[in-house]
Amino acid sequence: MVGWVSSSRGNLTTTVRQKVGFKSQVEVQNRGAVEQVEVVHKERMEVIVHKAHQVVGRVQIFAEAPLQIQTSRVTAAGGAVFEKGRLFHQLVEVVNLNENNVVITAALTDRQDAEGSVLMRDGMPIWGSGNTKSAYKYRDENTCHLRTVNTVGGIVKYDVSSPSCAAVSDI
Repeated sequence: MVGWVSSSRGNLTTTVRQKVGFKSQVEVQNRGAVEQVEVVHKERMEVIVHKAHQVVGRVQIFAEAPLQIQTSRVTAAGGAVFEKGRLFHQLVEVVNLNENNVVITAALTDRQDAEGSVLMRDGMPIWGSGNTKSAYKYRDENTCHLRTVNTVGGIVKYDVSSPSCAAVSDI
């Protein structure tokens, strides 16, 4: 897509290019007792500003967001059903800004890994538990921020936020 405008800085032409990819897969095993869904979204966008056939600014954005969900059900003794679920998702986004040959980069990663299980009898829960690990990281030329939160059995066990990338984080 191309656009043109007459501004106080002169005649500017803007070009926008975008590419989006989406892939999904659903897998059912063991006669429906195990189900797995995987989805991946990828996107790339570029915006270029020209003045008199010369590039005066460029922004590039790259994003990827995978998602996985897995569920399983097993019939236990006495008609009870043991169910287990797992969810993983992540967003990774990188932005590059180039203006007058100065490049600035910013990156964001947001990740969550959660799992839980429950024992059901006659449609009612008898026992259940769940755990979650979440991590967030933002970095640009001047800043880095990390946050990690872990829960076990619905109770927050670890919640650390740091304005430094020197802190421990696996993202």
